[in-house]
Amino acid sequence: RKIEFPMPASEAVERLKDYLYPTEPNELKHYEFVYYLNLFDWKACNDPPKGNFNDGYDNENGEYLWRKGDHVSFRFEIKRQLGKGSFGIVFLCFDHKEKIDVALKIVRNKQKLKKQG
Repeated sequence: RKIEFPMPASEAVERLKDYLYPTEPNELKHYEFVYYLNLFDWKACNDPPKGNFNDGYDNENGEYLWRKGDHVSFRFEIKRQLGKGSFGIVFLCFDHKEKIDVALKIVRNKQKLKKQG
């Protein structure tokens, strides 16, 4: 059966299991739908994160280690980095739910920045 998005998150856990990192099936419990998952770039799908923090997703400074084509919240596709500052990184993303480009800021994974952000 062909994979099409949006897909109910409960269905995605089973149908997309070969494309998910080990932490993602549990993450899907917090979402109603999956609008995007990179099914075409096997490096992004099968090469585990390389960081030392946050299950490998962050570096020692709490910065998100990203790749073009990564998803954010099973909805946003990272296209490229737009900028970087002391609070985090801003990305140009495609919102697969609304079908528009958006700027998305990912704040560094540091408690004091979460409060300020």
